[in-house]
Amino acid sequence: SWINPLGGNLLDASNWDPTMPITSDSVSFSLRSQTTITVQDDFPFEAMFIGPGSYAFDLQGENRTLGNGGEVINTQGVPGVIAEMQLMGGFLALTGECYVGEEDLPGKISFVSNEDGIVGRGSVDGYFFQHEAGVLLLELDVANEVLMQVTGLAPHLQGVLELTLADGYVPQDGDIIPLLSSELVDDNTAQFSVIL
Repeated sequence: SWINPLGGNLLDASNWDPTMPITSDSVSFSLRSQTTITVQDDFPFEAMFIGPGSYAFDLQGENRTLGNGGEVINTQGVPGVIAEMQLMGGFLALTGECYVGEEDLPGKISFVSNEDGIVGRGSVDGYFFQHEAGVLLLELDVANEVLMQVTGLAPHLQGVLELTLADGYVPQDGDIIPLLSSELVDDNTAQFSVIL
C-alpha cells in the first residue's frame, strides 16, 4: 500500500510498503490526509481501491490508461471520512468497472486542474456506478469539450454532481458545456443514459 503522506512519484519504490506493485497487482490507498502523487507513465497496476483520504494523481499533461476489464477503481471511505480520487493534468482512459461510494461509505472522483492549470478528463469503457454516497466533481475550463465519457455499458448515476470553475474561466452566454456523455440506451427501461 502507499505509505508516503506527502505524495511523490508513483514509480518510486520507497513510497510503497512492503513492495512497489507491478502490473496485475491490486493496490489500496488509505491515508487520512491529502497527498499528491505524480504519474510519469501509465499506472503500473490494474486495479485501485481508494480508502479514506484524498489522493491527487497528476498525469503530467499526458494521456494515461488504467485497467483491463473487471473492477478497476473503487472509492470507499468510512462514515464521516470520504475517499477521494482526484485526476488532474491529463486524460485517463479507464477500461473496466468504476465504483464511487457504497452504502454509508462515501466516495468521490474529481476531474480537476494541476499546478500548470491542465484540467483532468477521462473515459470509462465499462460500467460506471455512482452510489448515493458518491460524488462526481468536474472542473469546467472551456466550453464544448466533454469532461468524461462512458462507453460500453449504461452508467448508473446517483449521489451528487459537483461543478466548479477553473481559474480564469467565465462561462459566456450561449456556451454549451457537456459534462458527461454516454450514447447508450438501457434495454430494459428504454431510457437514454445521457447526462448534460
